[in-house]
Amino acid sequence: MLTTSSSAIGLPFGDQVAPTEAHLEFMDGHRKSAYDAHHRAEAFILPQLGDIEVSALTTERIRKWHIALAQAPARMRSPKNGKQRYRQLGKDADSIRRRQASANRNLTQLKAALNAAWRDGRTPSDAAWRRVRPFPGADAARTRFLTIEECRRLINASPPEFRRLVQAALTTGARYGELCRLQARDFDPDSGTVAIQISKTGRPRRIILTNEGVALFRELCAGRASDEILVRRQGGQPWGTSNQAAPMREACLHARIIFIACATLGQAWPSWPGCRYGGGEEPRTPRHPHGRGPLRPLGPELRRRRDQGRRAPVWFQAE
Repeated sequence: MLTTSSSAIGLPFGDQVAPTEAHLEFMDGHRKSAYDAHHRAEAFILPQLGDIEVSALTTERIRKWHIALAQAPARMRSPKNGKQRYRQLGKDADSIRRRQASANRNLTQLKAALNAAWRDGRTPSDAAWRRVRPFPGADAARTRFLTIEECRRLINASPPEFRRLVQAALTTGARYGELCRLQARDFDPDSGTVAIQISKTGRPRRIILTNEGVALFRELCAGRASDEILVRRQGGQPWGTSNQAAPMREACLHARIIFIACATLGQAWPSWPGCRYGGGEEPRTPRHPHGRGPLRPLGPELRRRRDQGRRAPVWFQAE
């Protein structure tokens, strides 16, 4: 648990608990993003603002901190207790947008902690940080989609263990974290569906699989206990945070496609008719597997097209 000294951010009154620490304690018990909150506080908030009391924070100080984050290069994974490494700072528009989006997320985290302190009555006003605005247009949705040929090449270029993860993402459209948590009992071979019990939105859902998806999950579940994790790394270890980045980068390199994140594989899911009508949430219209979009009853025509979509997509199998 992150601790702060008596001069830490948000400690204007004697020996009260710092708002950053109190906010992280709340995140630990109530939010799935607690790990990310801890990381951002330790890496970006406390080193620059940790010795300033909330009452002494000014709009100008927070705004300068926010701009400096956007102008700094992105951090890379570094050896424990070693020197922090950084990526090369790009000058193109998309690189600038990504750095601004990262700075906006850190600003959101800081405001959440300060707002918690203000609501608890530990500071008389929230005006200082309320005036600081995020960079506009920086949090644009990803628009990179894979073509059928790119999907085939990516599957062929992936090592065996990572290939299963790629295939599961393409046939379900589920997020990386959701795939990592899938257990054998989440797959129902009778209905041809996979249950997502814990999701980012907090709403469980069931994804209808294509015939190829059913065959894949039958293979993954073969010989496994009901509580066993389905998708594992080499050596039987489960996939964890950022474990997919290196094999994904290597597979994209061998497949000769522009690097994409695992999230893009989920976005490719509703792009193909075979997946769009072979996957979804029964008994509703096919929609994005992450749970976004309107809910309407399935009509006869959509049911027919969905059932037709259960036919195996030609790009799914590795050659």
